[in-house]
Amino acid sequence: MRIGVFVCHCGSNIAGTVDVKEVAKRALSLKDVVHAEDIMYTCSEPGQAAIQKAIQEKQLDRVVVSACSPHMHEVTFRRCVDNGGLNPYLFEMANIREHCSRIHPDMAVGTEKALGHRAHGCGQGPSAQACTPTRSTSTRTSSSSEAVWPASRRRSTWPTPASR
Repeated sequence: MRIGVFVCHCGSNIAGTVDVKEVAKRALSLKDVVHAEDIMYTCSEPGQAAIQKAIQEKQLDRVVVSACSPHMHEVTFRRCVDNGGLNPYLFEMANIREHCSRIHPDMAVGTEKALGHRAHGCGQGPSAQACTPTRSTSTRTSSSSEAVWPASRRRSTWPTPASR
């Protein structure tokens, strides 16, 4: 197993309260991690090119990106590792922006927490399996909430911010 870890500065959004260079340096001490680097903006074209280059040169078979929310960039990075020649399901993302840097103004605390998130991502990597995406052939039309959560199981009224 050959894991590559990429830690994003996100400008000062992450690097302002997390020592990203230290997080990348200490990633190399984790089992199966053969490459670690910090990148100013991993979601940028140069950042993605660095990930793809490392996949090829270091023959990585797993990638962990410590950056922002998967909600924002998981698809970006799955596409990136796919373009780099790696199955996109062999990628893990550690959300150190929302979970570490934005809630801990103290750099030492934010860095230690980011180290834990990164280690968790590396721990998830080895258990990842190469998957193949499939498309549903269902012809049923419904609202998206019915497709995800049947009407019999949904709450009839959800609290609104004003009613809380």
